[in-house]
Amino acid sequence: MKCLTCGSQRPDEDRYCGACGALLVAPGDDDPQPRGPLQFEFTSLEIPLNLVLWPATPERMDEIRGRYNEIVVDWLARAGREGWRSDEPTDFTFCDRTGRLRVSRRERRTLRASLFSGPLQTETTYESVTIRLKRPVS
Repeated sequence: MKCLTCGSQRPDEDRYCGACGALLVAPGDDDPQPRGPLQFEFTSLEIPLNLVLWPATPERMDEIRGRYNEIVVDWLARAGREGWRSDEPTDFTFCDRTGRLRVSRRERRTLRASLFSGPLQTETTYESVTIRLKRPVS
């Protein structure tokens, strides 16, 4: 089925467009869109991440961001099949800066640091991210 609002192709069983949140209608429906102002319901989606940044290197951080994007896109696609879409940016930087990422940290030593009395390093675990979602109320 094709969304009449944004033009994206959607599975026939979807009721709402996962890309724009518009109500999808079957071919031959006379009045596809509800009349009046569009109203939304809102919810929060907590997405488990369990991504561990250890050792803390720029390369490892790039891997974390890439995996974060894969996980979030997958969960948003699932929510999109029920008409939900993000109400705010979902990128790693935005979620980190706005406190949407649940993070834990602990100090530990690498094997080399343990052998030679080196400094502690921080192991960071990105446990989950909370995304605010909305969908049209029919």
